[in-house]
Amino acid sequence: MQIVKSIPYNLTRLLSNHLFIITLLYSALASAQNLSGPASMEGPAFIPQEGPILYDREHPVIGYSTRAPVDRFASLGRKIATGSLSLSKESSQGYLKDLLEKLDIHLESQVLVYSGTSLNTGLIRANNPRAIYFNDDSYVAWVPGTDIFEISAMDPNLGPVFYLFDPDSIGIERQAGQCLRCHDSLTLTGGGVPRFILGSGYTYFNGSLVSHEGWILTDQETPVKFRWGGWYVTGEHGSQVHLGNIVVSKAEELQDLENIRVNNINQLQDEFDTDKYLTPYSDIDA
Repeated sequence: MQIVKSIPYNLTRLLSNHLFIITLLYSALASAQNLSGPASMEGPAFIPQEGPILYDREHPVIGYSTRAPVDRFASLGRKIATGSLSLSKESSQGYLKDLLEKLDIHLESQVLVYSGTSLNTGLIRANNPRAIYFNDDSYVAWVPGTDIFEISAMDPNLGPVFYLFDPDSIGIERQAGQCLRCHDSLTLTGGGVPRFILGSGYTYFNGSLVSHEGWILTDQETPVKFRWGGWYVTGEHGSQVHLGNIVVSKAEELQDLENIRVNNINQLQDEFDTDKYLTPYSDIDA
């Protein structure tokens, strides 16, 4: 992984990150205007791309908008939409716990993200991070303050499929436009393939990025010291350092990064009210 100011970017990676940030910002603005749409009683409704930025979202081989998904959540969603299955609601986390159980996702998988890289960006702050839970093929994202879930699942035919799910309205929307503005391998140009994204970047308390250029896509080859910017990270990791838990007040703080590093912590109660979440952790081993 090539990192700005530490390892020179090649032109392809630089352009990819810039295009991703542009589409991310546009998606956040669009979601603020219209976070949900019409509900379907038969199964996940396909929500086509809308808005002023139009591009070819279809890879000719995949047929993303024309083939019905058969992923883990599509099956569950059809049962919920037709009334053959229901979710139980709790006072603190709403439908979250029951939804995870029905998707066979363990609550111990919880990781917490305070960068506003989400359709629920207006709710995400350092003291109200987004919780993400996952198993081998599905992801559920939830933010305290809403019962609307962002869900993605790996479909055997379509690849990653993205949903908005509102249990109160039995609204299960399969997203194309809003989600694929970022979760498309060719980002703004479209025509690529759907993808999951894991990113890292310095983040302010309100969830906004300190610098667009400093935000990077990460993968299994990214050095640990460049990972998890905008994420909370708990657990012991020895002398290795990372960018997790750094909540930036002003950009000048980054001139001496060692003064603001927060590594090797085992709890987050001092950062925000962890009682809002299923666990008080964002485990490095998750």
